[in-house]
Amino acid sequence: MGTPADGGAEPRTPFGDGGAPRSQAGGGVDLGTPADGGVEPRTPCGDGGEPCTPCGDGGELRSQVEHGVDLRETVGRRRAEYARELRRRTVPVALLSDGTDVETLLPARAPDGHTLTGTGAASGRVTGRARVVRDPASASIEPGEILVAPTTDPGWTPLFLTAGGLVTETGAVMAHGPTVAREYGIPAVICVPAATERIRIGQLITIDGAAGTVTIEQPSATADATMTP
Repeated sequence: MGTPADGGAEPRTPFGDGGAPRSQAGGGVDLGTPADGGVEPRTPCGDGGEPCTPCGDGGELRSQVEHGVDLRETVGRRRAEYARELRRRTVPVALLSDGTDVETLLPARAPDGHTLTGTGAASGRVTGRARVVRDPASASIEPGEILVAPTTDPGWTPLFLTAGGLVTETGAVMAHGPTVAREYGIPAVICVPAATERIRIGQLITIDGAAGTVTIEQPSATADATMTP
């Protein structure tokens, strides 16, 4: 390519301070040390020590591959934490910076015994049998049944094909459940506290997506008898 003197390109050099080239070892670029303005060298993860630099940016796997760090204890700890979180029945809709659940600061609603109040998220009014689902993997919904769930994500979408309406305990207007409900043209009421506990499978309920209410039209005992084969 020539040189700048004869109209060619400026030769490239490795990264360095002020354009000065760095020495290379093992094919890599020497980024220096903190003392000369370089980068803090990374160290492998260790047990009981300070968090290592690679953690959080994919470096744990690199530490295991390059330095043989034993991550089995870390994996076991995270699996236990994951299993513990799966047992949560409800998840706060929003938390303040100090960890306070926002819903605990709101004035308590006074239920009338058969009307539950939430937030309307998809307009419309429908009456149908409730189908309480906590795990969509093996669930099915008969046409016209109203899906009652803690929350939903894309894995729940097949259940919307036959659902007549949606009730969830958490969520937001632009969250997955209400968005899909609007796309399918079915009413949805979200943020109904303890909906999966207060509503029983087979109960006849009416949901009003504009008013944000769920009215239980049929007592639990009658619903249980109706759903018994």
